[in-house]
Amino acid sequence: MANNKVDYPYLPLEKDAIRLVHLLPSSTLNDTQCTIQHCSDYYAPESKTRYTAISYCWGSPQRTNAITLDGKHFPITRSLSDLFNALLQHHNSRTGGYYWIDAICINQNDLAERGEQVYNMWRIYASAEMVFSWLGPADGATAVAFETLDMFHIPKASFQSIATESVICKAKTANIASAGGEDEKNDDDSDVPADFESLSPGPPTTRIMNSTSWPGHRALTDETVSAILIFCSRDYFTRAWIVLEFTQARQLEILCGQYRCSVNQLDYLLERTEVRKHRTAVQYVRELLLARESYIGKQQESALEFTSILKSFADRACLDKRDRIFACIGDRRTKRQAHVTEITPDYTLSTEELAVHVVDYYDRLRAADLARDSRGPGTIQAQIWNADVSLLYEPLRIALDLPRSLSSFAATVGPLLCWDGPNIGLYSAVNRSQQRILTLGPVLRFMLHPGFEEARRVYDGNWE
Repeated sequence: MANNKVDYPYLPLEKDAIRLVHLLPSSTLNDTQCTIQHCSDYYAPESKTRYTAISYCWGSPQRTNAITLDGKHFPITRSLSDLFNALLQHHNSRTGGYYWIDAICINQNDLAERGEQVYNMWRIYASAEMVFSWLGPADGATAVAFETLDMFHIPKASFQSIATESVICKAKTANIASAGGEDEKNDDDSDVPADFESLSPGPPTTRIMNSTSWPGHRALTDETVSAILIFCSRDYFTRAWIVLEFTQARQLEILCGQYRCSVNQLDYLLERTEVRKHRTAVQYVRELLLARESYIGKQQESALEFTSILKSFADRACLDKRDRIFACIGDRRTKRQAHVTEITPDYTLSTEELAVHVVDYYDRLRAADLARDSRGPGTIQAQIWNADVSLLYEPLRIALDLPRSLSSFAATVGPLLCWDGPNIGLYSAVNRSQQRILTLGPVLRFMLHPGFEEARRVYDGNWE
């Protein structure tokens, strides 16, 4: 019988601290034992804290299984139970058995803590020694898919020749160089510590992709291509938070049942074989790989680029649609907008309130862009300011399931977030050219632009 209540006595976290789960060597497949440890210096360059961050799908919220956490019964979901069984097989000794798993490391009953931890999610994954992308248990297609991925193992000596053809491979080369060659430890079982030898490995022995062959452009059979497409259609790749988790990782390995491979193998497979012809079928996976590439060499983002980032999150799956926005704000490309105060994840906000915050954030980005534009506010760029908001609204509408038009949104927000309510500081009125402008949202800077007159009715406080 499912027990969804968690009575674990979480201790408050200090500012910028996180919790880490320590998987104890005494654990077995039928008795997972862990402890919780607080860590406040995990992101510091000189920090000696090493841990593996887990990227996975929550699955059903029913807590049908349990682990022992600090000697106490801690109910978990079936998805987490499968994950722990996999961790016993894929344990990474370099992190000492320490893992960051959001469902356990965040007190899910504390909305304030959830917001703070979500705000730092990008840093948690970026600071991890390794990120494991856990796709779930293996199925009938998994063995064929990973046998093919095994053929595309990229030997260390081959990185230099491939680097000119793949930005991802360039990043991997840099990681290996900075680690002094340590990366190759991931390709064998030699780093499993003695105290983990007693762990029950389960059937069959963990397969780590460690082939040293180089297949070139070997043709794949229809059966193989079909298995790979099934593998790429897993729910994991469609989730909103996966974008942030997948793309922040310094080193990323994909786990599925007893199988394991590097993200580079998957990238090479999708780009160099017949699989590349099935663009639609592997769309979500390719978006993740391209997102990893886009971080390299990016220096400055614009408001229009924020719109593009939001589009990539808009139709991704999540239990709480607000998470599409919070995940987008946590994206490293968005984080680079240090010159603009960003949105702080707040699970007390309604969908409509959050939408207004996003429009306001976009407006501040737009104003910063114009301020940097040496041509001044009278340029064509300034004239299309209002059109930009319309471009933003479509992905925002999809992400939060809002009314189909800006005017309908204004009509919805008006009575919900009234002038005299607690949001009086956010919703206000301004004077321009001795003409009073009433708005149903924040006073956006583009409203002060002459071009706003044409679209003023959309935000008119008297809209009917």
